Amino acid sequence: MEFKDAIDIKNMSEEEMLDELDIHVENAYDLEQELKSHARKAGKYVVMAAQATKKVDELSMSLEVLVAQIVEELCKEAEEKGKPIPPSAISEIRKSKVPLDKRYQIIKSRLINAQEEANILNGLVYSWGARSKRLTEVARLVQRSLWEDPKLEDRVNSALDKLES
Repeated sequence: MEFKDAIDIKNMSEEEMLDELDIHVENAYDLEQELKSHARKAGKYVVMAAQATKKVDELSMSLEVLVAQIVEELCKEAEEKGKPIPPSAISEIRKSKVPLDKRYQIIKSRLINAQEEANILNGLVYSWGARSKRLTEVARLVQRSLWEDPKLEDRVNSALDKLES
């Protein structure tokens, strides 16, 4: 599942990430818009984090399979040369020979990059959860102090109900 509004985390600056987390409440309209759009924006990051975690899992599995293939190739090669590798030495081969293989290095590098992206996205998911709590607090403060317009009260109450459900 690809999210149509997905963003490229790698090309997004820290400032852009923080700007997206800002809560704009300069007036009642801005607050209403924040309440309406928050769940969609937060959901975007949840989906992206799940996709990034899936990518990490897939690359981890690919790396495990590749390690097994490389070890098997090294064992066959040694056996063909008449010097079979004892089972007790296979662990050492995994540590010393497998990381030298270019295929391993490529997948390992991809895995490291995917893990970095997943970590960033999981942090953003947490931040969006915190943003939700702050937004609710701001809305409650506004609700308590600025209710002169009953129509505004109805709109904000409706938005708050949607945010909490």
